[in-house]
Amino acid sequence: TGLANRQLFRELLQHELQRALRQNTQCALLFIDLDRFKRINDTLGQPAGDIVLQTIGNRINSCIRGCDVAALHYEDDQKSEQVARLGSDEFTVILTDIDQPEDAAQIVQRILDAIAQPIEGLGQEVLVSASIGIALGPQDGSDVETLIKNADLAMYAAKDKGRNTYQFFDKTMNDVVLDKFALENDLRKAIEQDQLELYFQPKINPLTGIIVGAEVLLRWKHPQRGMVSPLTFIPIAEESGFIVELGTWVLQQACQINHDWQAQGMPIVPLAINLSAANFNHPNLLPDIKRTLTDLSLSPNCLVIELTEGILMTDVQETVETLKALKDMGIYLSVDDFGTGYSSLSYLKRFPLDELKIDKGFVQDIINDPNDAAITAAIIGLAQNLKLNVVAEGVETTEQADFLLRRGCNTMQGYLFAKPMPRRDFEQLLQAGIDMRDMQAVFMVDY
Repeated sequence: TGLANRQLFRELLQHELQRALRQNTQCALLFIDLDRFKRINDTLGQPAGDIVLQTIGNRINSCIRGCDVAALHYEDDQKSEQVARLGSDEFTVILTDIDQPEDAAQIVQRILDAIAQPIEGLGQEVLVSASIGIALGPQDGSDVETLIKNADLAMYAAKDKGRNTYQFFDKTMNDVVLDKFALENDLRKAIEQDQLELYFQPKINPLTGIIVGAEVLLRWKHPQRGMVSPLTFIPIAEESGFIVELGTWVLQQACQINHDWQAQGMPIVPLAINLSAANFNHPNLLPDIKRTLTDLSLSPNCLVIELTEGILMTDVQETVETLKALKDMGIYLSVDDFGTGYSSLSYLKRFPLDELKIDKGFVQDIINDPNDAAITAAIIGLAQNLKLNVVAEGVETTEQADFLLRRGCNTMQGYLFAKPMPRRDFEQLLQAGIDMRDMQAVFMVDY
């Protein structure tokens, strides 16, 4: 990118910190991390990724008042801004002579707006966003290591806020990091200490009310914190790499439970597990699944694997090969949250899929939002034309169910029928053979 490297950057930051201390001024360190850049690299290839990085570097430079760090001359009476690239998708900017935080915020917002502009010329339009952390020197750190650490913490706080935004360092962020570290350590103990539990949300045939399957959802009952939300512990597991072990545990437990049910003479109910990208791309995925099914003498049609579009599109050729191997084993394959990701219809026909799941974000507003209604109807039609099963997630009202049923949606899942429930409660439903349409007001459709 033509920007400064790590060593030069540290020397420049040291110089600016010393100058700020000497002259009683402020500098600002910006930590810029491109959001989900790996997906761009994996999907479009490294050469395209390099072009994106070069473009972003140029845009950052265009947003600041000074010159490229490589051509910088230290002149204490001049304001300057210095840009460096630290890692594959990380940039830093040093802003000098900052009178107040708002000065840095204005420049940062300019950088975010510039980065968000579409990048053309790569075969398709590429959209990039960034998360930016801001640490002010010397108040947030009077030495290089501390200021870098705090800008990095602020950057992760920006990601936690939803990405494509910025965050100033706050001393409470250290407490947040310590808390996440403690949660990560506790999560690693959760399996052996029997704190994890599988919940099951039924999938329903809306014409008969029969349970035709269930989605498996992971729950963590922490001994001190109580129930920890998956929205909290799953990202921690992904960041730490523990998600692979966690995903393997869910697979084995779901298969064991299904085996136990069949041994008790209960109806065969396919259980759907959500695979993370790390699990799907792990070399042990296929051997682990095959060994688990073989050890339990469990039919592969008892297992459904749900994958998001983002996972499918990471490396299309590799994805096709893995999906074919799973399909050859007899495993049912489903695309979760369909319509929210990056999949191309031209790729969709290459994947040996069985099912599309309509994201609840579309379903929840189908009655009041014509766009969501049109998208949902189009997905149902697409699935029918491709001879795929279609599942609507997040069905909460009879009006939604009626809309979906009229358009040919043959499987539904949501609070209208049942919330996710512990194993014992789900077993009772299966054994009772309850018509799930009776769980709430029955919706009627005339034919």
